[in-house]
Amino acid sequence: MEIGNKILKMNWKYRIRFAIGIAITYSFILWLFDYFSEDTIPSVKSILFQGITFGLFFGIGFPYFNENLLLKFLIKLE
Repeated sequence: MEIGNKILKMNWKYRIRFAIGIAITYSFILWLFDYFSEDTIPSVKSILFQGITFGLFFGIGFPYFNENLLLKFLIKLE
């Protein structure tokens, strides 16, 4: 991640905590939308699966992909 001109390195411990936080938040928001918009609420397993999948992709995969992409662009700029 980049803040200003300083690149912030995310270690694995922080990434895992970030992914868990995103998964819990996403699952709760998903449950709220389903609760207030439909007559039937999906199963807890379904909501947890979607939350965990979202957390893994956007909490671990997306920052890793962005760091690699950033390094490629920095090499091209130099």
